[in-house]
Amino acid sequence: MADPDKLQKYVREGVLAEKRKKLEGEETRIDRLVKDVTYALYMVDGVKSIKMKAAKQAMDELDAAFNRWQQLKKGIKKLEQNG
Repeated sequence: MADPDKLQKYVREGVLAEKRKKLEGEETRIDRLVKDVTYALYMVDGVKSIKMKAAKQAMDELDAAFNRWQQLKKGIKKLEQNG
């Protein structure tokens, strides 16, 4: 029969790996969204070239992505501390 402690350790390591991968994905998404916001607000041809609707949408997505990133960081920290 499998050792319950070893099994629990393997499950925890698997969950940690999955959360770290999701965290990496959120970091990539955040980087892209920051670039989207910067691009939308860039004044190539003065104020009239600002794309406020696109900037607002990217900021809303950035806010959601950042909140997911924070939750993942907390979850990873909690799993690491309990290990």
